[in-house]
Order: sequence, then structure tokens, then C-alpha cells
Amino acid sequence: MPTRLQEKTGATLYIALDAPDLLTAQTIINDLGPHGYGIKLGLELCTAIGLPELLKHLDPQIPKFIDLKLNDIPNTVANTVRILSQMGAKIINLHASCGKKAMQAAANAKGNALLFAVTALTSLTDYDCECIYGATANKVVNRFAMMATDNGIDGIICSAQDLQNHDLPKTLMYLTPGIRPTWAATNDQARITTPHDAIKLGADGIVIGRPITDPPHGLTRTEALQKILTEINLAQT
Repeated sequence: MPTRLQEKTGATLYIALDAPDLLTAQTIINDLGPHGYGIKLGLELCTAIGLPELLKHLDPQIPKFIDLKLNDIPNTVANTVRILSQMGAKIINLHASCGKKAMQAAANAKGNALLFAVTALTSLTDYDCECIYGATANKVVNRFAMMATDNGIDGIICSAQDLQNHDLPKTLMYLTPGIRPTWAATNDQARITTPHDAIKLGADGIVIGRPITDPPHGLTRTEALQKILTEINLAQT
């Protein structure tokens, strides 16, 4: 059964294309083929190449999540969201901490894109969240989820571990980074989950990068992708 995100964007799995240059990005996509996933374009690649130039060279049929984590005054956030939507982004994100006015302005400017609010980064521990927000990660996610629901946001970005919080609104979609299959190292993430468990916990989509783009144990990129797609499909049955 497809997730809500797959129904709306064409993909449940979004691959973090954290490449240093266009040639590397294109090589990764050529290795993987054009179907069965979306791509997340983040700060590293967008800064190295420039987003308009980057989009000229990427297959327009692959769904794109533009991951710039906007956090600014309402007018700036709204204008940036409008531009990204016009560029063809399927998913755009902003930090929930930008506040309700910026959320509302962005929601009014999103066009056909889906708008997701970043809650507590998956690299943050509970200690980090207590220092930054004065609450544990789970409580931070819950607060931001309620704010997102009230201000026109389509979904939130959080750890799949946070989906065990039964107070989260059912109307939101949930996109979860910090995904690591059992056969890949944890690297720099703190609150991680396997692809299978993320879907079982209620994630509508997952974001995963290095286990596919730089796979371990002699796997090819295609083999790593297929292992994760199989894990997702098993979780959906």
C-alpha cells in the first residue's frame, strides 16, 4: 500500500544527493537509474553548483525535495518558497522555529509543492534539545507538530523514533531522515531507525543518503537501493 507521500509526489524514498559537484551527482543518478525514488537536494550541492543550474542537468521526472531548511522572516521565507515551487520542487522545508507567521506565509506561497517543517534534527540528542529548546526531542517534535497543523503545513520532518508519540496529529505527513539499515554504519546521526521500522512506525517517507550513495561491504549503489526498496515494500505489506 503506497504511503501518502508516494501518492502525492511519486516516491516514498528520497535519496540525499550530498555530492560535492555536478559530475558526482550525475554519476550517482546514472548508477541508480531514474525510477523508484526521489532525490533530496541539500545545502552542499546547491551551494557548490547553484540550484537553477543544478536543476537544468537533473532528470525532471525524478521527484525533488529541496532541502534548504528555510529560517527567516515571513516575507523572505514566503518569497523563497514561491520561487522553489515554481522551479518544480515536490517538497520544500522550513524550520518550525521560524514561527507561525512565517509558516502561514509559506503555506500561502507553496503552489503545488508540499511544505514540511523541520522539528528536531536527527543529529540532536535529548541533551542537545534540552539546551536549545528547553525540552526533550519528543516534546519538541510534539510542540512543533501542533504548530504546523495550525498553520497550513503539510507535514513535519523528524526522527522515526518520534513517531511513537501517540499525540502527533494524524493529518500531518511524516518524513523521516536518520535512516540507517542494519548493514550500514550509524555515522553522525543520533536518533536513527531502519527503513523497515520507520515505515512500520508511520513514516510517509524516508530520507537516506550514504548507505546508498556510498554503500558499505562491497555493495553497488544499485544493490543498496534495491535492498532498501525491498525493506520498504515488506514494511508496507
